[in-house]
Amino acid sequence: AAAPVTTTPAAPTAEPAKPLAPPSVAAAASGLVVAPGKVLTAATAVGGCRSLTVGGKPATVVTADAGGIATLSFADGSAGAIRLSSAAKGDATTMASGESGGRASVVAVPGEVKGTRLAAALQRGGQGAPVLDTTGALIGLVLGRPDEARAVAGLIPPADYDLTASTALSAAVTAAGATVDPASAAEPTTTGRMVAAWAGRVVAVDCRR
Repeated sequence: AAAPVTTTPAAPTAEPAKPLAPPSVAAAASGLVVAPGKVLTAATAVGGCRSLTVGGKPATVVTADAGGIATLSFADGSAGAIRLSSAAKGDATTMASGESGGRASVVAVPGEVKGTRLAAALQRGGQGAPVLDTTGALIGLVLGRPDEARAVAGLIPPADYDLTASTALSAAVTAAGATVDPASAAEPTTTGRMVAAWAGRVVAVDCRR
């Protein structure tokens, strides 16, 4: 008699591995609450977001103008009048969103303004941050993003950054429904007082692409 034939089931063919989706990267920036539910930031900080939050809350881009400013909408925030500065040069302070002990905070960074350029040692979160003159009035918003690849011992060294032009800033502030303080002159103030006055208006903007 013929010997029985034993067959071995063929091993299942493995499916080709699917390419991994690119990781979601949080591009931290700062924003300025100028009116209830309205925030201004740098337009390049919020381009192409799959999800966008302001202060940890969902947000949407309302407008992004040619002046490099984006207006965001979110379900929170209140603000008083804003005093705009006409300073074209001199000492300035940038109010950037940061973190201290795991909680949101505002970091005051000294610098110098020359026209529409700011020289300062900004860190992650500096893009979109408001820049104030020595009296605490708003000069502009930081358009450039600090280059973390240049960090030395975890800190990004000083660099020059583009600022919003005064005309574009004024138009964006008004269009967002903010109240502009007409006062054009004030006495110099301290950094501590600036932080106290602006802390509630500076928020973290996170764009996940």
